[in-house]
Amino acid sequence: MFRYLLLFIVPLFLYAQSLKSLLEYAQSSNELIASQKLLSESKKSELKSSENALYPTVDLGGFYKRDDAPNPILPGTTYSGYATVSLDVYKGGAMRATIRQKEDELLSSHFNTEATKNSIELSIVEDFYNIKSTEAQLRAREEASKAVAAQLERMKQFFQASLATSDDVARLQSAYDANLYEIDSIKFQILSLKRGLEVKVGQAIGQLDASAFKKLDSIADEELVAIQALRATKKSLLSASKVIESYYYPQIKVADTYSLYGYADEPTFGNIAIEQLTHQNEILATLNVRLYDFDLLSEKKRAVI
Repeated sequence: MFRYLLLFIVPLFLYAQSLKSLLEYAQSSNELIASQKLLSESKKSELKSSENALYPTVDLGGFYKRDDAPNPILPGTTYSGYATVSLDVYKGGAMRATIRQKEDELLSSHFNTEATKNSIELSIVEDFYNIKSTEAQLRAREEASKAVAAQLERMKQFFQASLATSDDVARLQSAYDANLYEIDSIKFQILSLKRGLEVKVGQAIGQLDASAFKKLDSIADEELVAIQALRATKKSLLSASKVIESYYYPQIKVADTYSLYGYADEPTFGNIAIEQLTHQNEILATLNVRLYDFDLLSEKKRAVI
């Protein structure tokens, strides 16, 4: 008999969930934390993209052109393939400012992830101890209900022996029914708390064990990660304002395009084919300066700041 009783009790201890295990599981399963991690990954990709903008780009292309009424000295059908290498030599400091902006956004997203973790963990701790406290209230109510039930049974016996009135029995019956209602209400409260905790943790909640905190002495005051996230966001916005301001400075770009041409019907003059362009290398340098825009960019910068 003892062996079977032991086999029944052991699983209760094996499957009891500790606060530490719930917090660890939530780190990998909570959807809000997972969302923040994905946002951090996106910011990392944005930073990498901004850094790659410092390097030249290579484009390949081509075209096919057919004229129904071609010029007598030009082919009616032309096709071409080309490759272009281009580089933004200077954009008023926009690229460097964009990199700083993305670095600060990435840092802010890391801090936001930590702040979300802390918030979720605090909420899980609150729910955990609310459940434990409510379970203690339930046990107290159940003990009280047993005591009231015993008093009610004795009072019924006294009533049958004409030693008590029906009002005495009714009063204890009312107290007993009220206790039963409170027990059902507390059970529903525990169920609601567990369902909320399941959403935050990401797993079903069963029996909870008696977890406790270990007090540690804090030597230095640490700034909240939520505040650090705001500081990083502020810096990223200031860098964004410098990106807008950069459009008032010279924009210099160079490009080198090499093209090959082919023709389906080359024109002739006196039965002699008119020579056409077969290849071309084109170097293009552009300089652009914004002189006036009715304060369009300056207002955008002011809005960001």
